[in-house]
Amino acid sequence: MTLNGSKVIKYVSKKFNSAQQKYSTTERECLALVWCIQKLKEYIWGRPIQIETDHCPLCSFNKKKFQNSRIERWQLELSEYDITKITYKRGKCNCDADLVSRFPYDEADIDDTDHPLRIRHYTQPVVNYITTMQVNAITRSKAKQLSTKQSIPSSPTSSSSNIITRSKAKRNNNSSVSEPTSASSSLTPTSTVLPSSSIIDFSMDRIRNEQMNDMDIQTRIKNINNNPKQYLNDIVDEQILYKLVTRNAHTKIQLPWISKSMIPDILLAYHDHPFSGHFGVNRTYNKIKDKFYWFNMLNTIKQYIRSCTQCVQFNVRRQKKPGLLQKEPPPEGAFEVMQMDFWKSSIRSSDGNQYVLIITDRLTKYVFARALPSENAKDAAEMLFEDIILKHGAIRCIQSDQGSHFHNELLSAITKLTGCKQTFSIPYHPMSNGQVERFNSTFCDQLKKYHHDNVNDWDIYLQSIVWAYNSGIHSVTGFIPYELTFNRRLISPFEFSISKFTMLKPNDYWVKANKFKKLALRAARFNIEQQQQLSKLRYDKGRANPNYALNDMVWVKILVGRSKLDPRYHGPFRIIKRINEIKYIVEHVQDHYQKEEHVNNLIQFYERD
Repeated sequence: MTLNGSKVIKYVSKKFNSAQQKYSTTERECLALVWCIQKLKEYIWGRPIQIETDHCPLCSFNKKKFQNSRIERWQLELSEYDITKITYKRGKCNCDADLVSRFPYDEADIDDTDHPLRIRHYTQPVVNYITTMQVNAITRSKAKQLSTKQSIPSSPTSSSSNIITRSKAKRNNNSSVSEPTSASSSLTPTSTVLPSSSIIDFSMDRIRNEQMNDMDIQTRIKNINNNPKQYLNDIVDEQILYKLVTRNAHTKIQLPWISKSMIPDILLAYHDHPFSGHFGVNRTYNKIKDKFYWFNMLNTIKQYIRSCTQCVQFNVRRQKKPGLLQKEPPPEGAFEVMQMDFWKSSIRSSDGNQYVLIITDRLTKYVFARALPSENAKDAAEMLFEDIILKHGAIRCIQSDQGSHFHNELLSAITKLTGCKQTFSIPYHPMSNGQVERFNSTFCDQLKKYHHDNVNDWDIYLQSIVWAYNSGIHSVTGFIPYELTFNRRLISPFEFSISKFTMLKPNDYWVKANKFKKLALRAARFNIEQQQQLSKLRYDKGRANPNYALNDMVWVKILVGRSKLDPRYHGPFRIIKRINEIKYIVEHVQDHYQKEEHVNNLIQFYERD
């Protein structure tokens, strides 16, 4: 939505596979909706979305639960998006989404398992507010039904002329005239196209001709002819310069000296060609080293392969993820800095609960937990306000992930009213919220030990396990979380009550209690810092620590929505802001969208010479 009305920014379409074609009508329509939103994530993430669909039952998709496990799973996947309204639009009026399915395309496109995208770009005026995104979805089967009822007249000014099919794009590329491009377009990675009409020629005749056109080689040949004693390992035979190279410490072989103009062709044949397989530096070097020679051959191969788009995007990186562990100093007191997160059970309990909202204190490690039927902003705000703020006072900082149940106006208003700072972890980087994530793993293992007889009663044991955790000595602080938090000894139900006790003067008790609390918190902070140092030494061992400057080019790892044959990295992106040593804001060179990324997910982009 713009100031001038609705504008189409992108068309997407997909062909159902054999399994998806067996879905019910509602499931197919819902799949089209879910797939479309996930495909357009970079445009609609963090924005309010209005959806128009020609399938009326989906209008309540974001309001009520469906008695369908597949649709219910899709509802959970889209819970992170801000879907404000889903409206019904009659099929014959849904021409904008219907156009892509009914537009003629080549037979080659029909056979593709992953149907190509149709993209149309437009120039939009810059505005300073977040606009509402509108998404229209329609299945191809519905489009075919509509096409039998009405037809779209073709005209020279039809909007379908803006849609480019694969065959039309090829014809346009073949007939287009080269024009000057901008600096950003020159950095766009392109796939290496192998010449199919010509045979790769590395014959001695070609090597001789290329050497004759290389001034450096011709100068070396003249020097050899004038003073051969200075060039004992160089030989000129039939106007071709050879290099004598020692192999296996005693064997010398004669290799033709390759001119600079032939090096790209050799590297393309021995690395990019299907018979070479895009393998790494060692394999490529071993194939070439006994056939040809040029200066700095190994470095040239390294530079060529690290700038190979296919190798960067598809290779598995066997090294540790880059970036050193960052230590966050512990807070000064209890209930100053807390972390919260939702944990999801694979089974809904008999009371209807499937989620657990967990809040932990960063210093004392004290844990609050509540079983809930859903994960939403209301439940998170209610627990934070009732269990923490009203009972123990306002906190200084609350940390969480960037899910819509935490990143919303309701929690933002509560934290502002209570003077609490709300911070969010890096997307798809749970280590940023590590303490509560670690407790999720701990209490999940304990729940398994009690609910195995009846899998639907796991929430009955939740509070007992949390109490057991809070009443035991924590391995990091060396103190019991309850005692460190409330400055009093926890009485276990298994202990006998003391019949006699001595009451000290109130003033003496208060002084000793404060003294113990001060010493205990100081010791806890020291123990936490010691454990952080040990963890950092283990984590940083053998790990690279790249530092990117502004305008550096990088590849970004694809974290979700990737199949086995899809690229692992995409880009390139440009560094436009450095938040700290491990967090950067990057911008896509072509599409110009921005996002925040951790250094774990970045690798250097090398432009090919």
